[in-house]
Amino acid sequence: MTNLFSGRGAEFFLYMAGTVWYNTYDRPPLRSNRRAESRGRESAFPPGRDARRCASRGALKIKEAFFMRKFSVRDLTLAAMVAALYAVMGCFANIFGWTFGPVQFRFAEALTVLPFLFPAAAPGLAVGCFLTNLLSPYGALDWLFGTLATAIAAWLTMKAPKWYLAALPPILVNALILSPMWAWTDIGAVNAAFWAACGWNFITFIPGEGLVCYALGTLLLKLMPRIDVLKPALRPGAQTPAA
Repeated sequence: MTNLFSGRGAEFFLYMAGTVWYNTYDRPPLRSNRRAESRGRESAFPPGRDARRCASRGALKIKEAFFMRKFSVRDLTLAAMVAALYAVMGCFANIFGWTFGPVQFRFAEALTVLPFLFPAAAPGLAVGCFLTNLLSPYGALDWLFGTLATAIAAWLTMKAPKWYLAALPPILVNALILSPMWAWTDIGAVNAAFWAACGWNFITFIPGEGLVCYALGTLLLKLMPRIDVLKPALRPGAQTPAA
């Protein structure tokens, strides 16, 4: 596990992710007059050399998108502001005991819709979540999985096609990743009680997270594009809720 993202582990991860990327964004559409053999080569996971070629192409695009992207001073400033605001809001909610656990009302999660409008906000959310989770009673598990869930949700929100879908990734990704973490902390073993706790945690987490992301998050989606100083950072063509 320690070498999962190094050496062969990283190569395997990029191979699989690259294949998915290729088939999602780069694979050319099939023509109706192609023979069955051609369709086999254009399948979701094409065999042999074609698979390595398409996976390498997709892995290169992933590297370019996440590791080679150049951030402007404006992007870095916006990311830092989001990180600081998330941490402050998360710590404030912790005063009332609303920041951690299966039943929570973390105000800062309203900011998780921002990558839909401002892609530069995504890394800021991950950093802010990590800083907030340093106070978590779940310790290193929450530092890792809580931050990972926020980072994945931010990336998916950034790719959302419609504004009303922007809040779904933080709700679902957090519920799917954090519910087992809480269950493991309580049960300490993978058994029937663990899976029952996972289901219960999932059910109890959704209402609070959904209320924050959709009620407060939608308000942010309406107001943020009206702030003149933020308009240059808006994603081109980003849809916003009707006034």
